[in-house]
Formats: sequence, C-alpha cells, structure tokens
Amino acid sequence: MKKSVRVFSMFMVAIMTLSIGFNVFAAELDKGSGMKMGVAKECSYYLPQNSESSSEYFRFSNLFTRMNSNGSFTFSFMREMDSDSFKPKNSTMRVYATATSSNSNQTYYISLFKSSDNSLVQSVTYTANGNSQYYDFTGLSTSTRYYLHFSKPISSTATITGSGQINSIQ
Repeated sequence: MKKSVRVFSMFMVAIMTLSIGFNVFAAELDKGSGMKMGVAKECSYYLPQNSESSSEYFRFSNLFTRMNSNGSFTFSFMREMDSDSFKPKNSTMRVYATATSSNSNQTYYISLFKSSDNSLVQSVTYTANGNSQYYDFTGLSTSTRYYLHFSKPISSTATITGSGQINSIQ
C-alpha cells in the first residue's frame, strides 16, 4: 500500500511540475462559453513596421509617459504579455496593429481587460501577416482603466513582432 501511494504521489508531482509552464487561452478551451470573441479587420492604416524581435517587450513611443496622446506602441512576444493601463476618451476605442510572425503560425490575440479586477472585456483575433488591422472595442467606461493582453495559441512556436496604436485614450 505504501509503495503504491508513493508511486502515485511521485506521478502527481511530475504532472503538476510539467503543467506549471502551460498557459491556456480560455477561448480555445470553451468556444461555447459565451465569451465575446472578435476578429480584426484589415485596413490601409499606416503603422511603422517593427522588426526588433530579439527580446520580449511592450514599448510605447514616448518612454516617459509610457503612452502618448495617440497611443503608439511596439511589441514582441513569444508567449504572452500585457500593456500598461490606460483610460479611453470615449465609449468606443479602436486598436490598430500590424505584426509579423517568425514562422507560419500567424494567429495572435489582443484582449482587453479591466485593470480593477482583471476581468476580460473582449478578445480579438489578429493575423501577423504584415498587414494593418483594427478592431473597435465598444461599451467602455471613460472612468475605468483598461489594459491590453497579447497572446497566441498554445501550439504556436512563433515570436510575434509588431507595432500598434490605440485611438483614443486619455
């Protein structure tokens, strides 16, 4: 009996240790959950192409304020990352992004979260194909702080590198 409990315990420790590093994107697990999932639209909006993918980062173009009045930023990530927090000027906020992928896995997600309780507002699918895309987040409060969360499918081995702009923030 003791030997089987010990073997089972070691097995469980191994499983828990292996699972620590896995991040799960909720939309992949339960597509019928009623979670809002959008798809970004291609557009001709010009964003400078960011090609610096040597490390993971999220940078705004103005290093002192972290986000200037036009909300420009650059990013590069291998797994997932969050932006700084901000307040929208209006109840609708448009997020432009253009990105490339280090391999053929081009899908990535930009999700909007409330900073106060880390609750998901909406998640949007973007494609890292070098084209500019946008999505309009609606129903926002101008007195609430939000942040963007960048992620990609679990199976993706790509580094996603790009630039973007949030219109319009306070």
